[in-house]
Amino acid sequence: CGIVLWNFFSGVLNATANSLPNNVHLITKIYCPRLVFPLATVIVGLVDLAVSLAVLAAVLAYYRIVPGMEVLLVPGFEAMATLVALTVGLWIAALSVRWRDIRFTIPVLLQAGFFASPVIYEVAAMIPGRLRTLYYLNPMAGVLEGFRWSLAGGAGFGWQALAISGPLTAILLVIALYLFRRVERTLPDHL
Repeated sequence: CGIVLWNFFSGVLNATANSLPNNVHLITKIYCPRLVFPLATVIVGLVDLAVSLAVLAAVLAYYRIVPGMEVLLVPGFEAMATLVALTVGLWIAALSVRWRDIRFTIPVLLQAGFFASPVIYEVAAMIPGRLRTLYYLNPMAGVLEGFRWSLAGGAGFGWQALAISGPLTAILLVIALYLFRRVERTLPDHL
């Protein structure tokens, strides 16, 4: 379950971060809101996620894993993952206008994030309680944990993760939008 959501996150993050340099021919020729390009990559990622979820549903059915009522929370966790990917992608897209090589660090950051997030392991069993608050500053930690819990069940979900990563993501999204708007004014000059 974690790999499906992580693949969505990493795909959207890569596409969003590269959305401005990849569309330089449109940005320099016509005027349109530049935020359209990162948002378009998110929509494409959501279509890919829908296909991946269909395959995941077949795998869960094969192994006779029947989700409970928690499955109703899956769209909320998907929305949170989308916001996190868009937030980080907007940061990198805005920074890559000024520093073009920053987008080449994305694979390294995603590899580190893969191991720093509970993609293939459960946090509750591995991290002592006093360190979990610090761990949940990683916005994807709570999202992945909740997504896995809502589909496959388990020992329960620590809502502390979303209580920390939710507001943090909202604050970072506002800052990313502000940064993107500032860069957007001079975008054709730097591309």
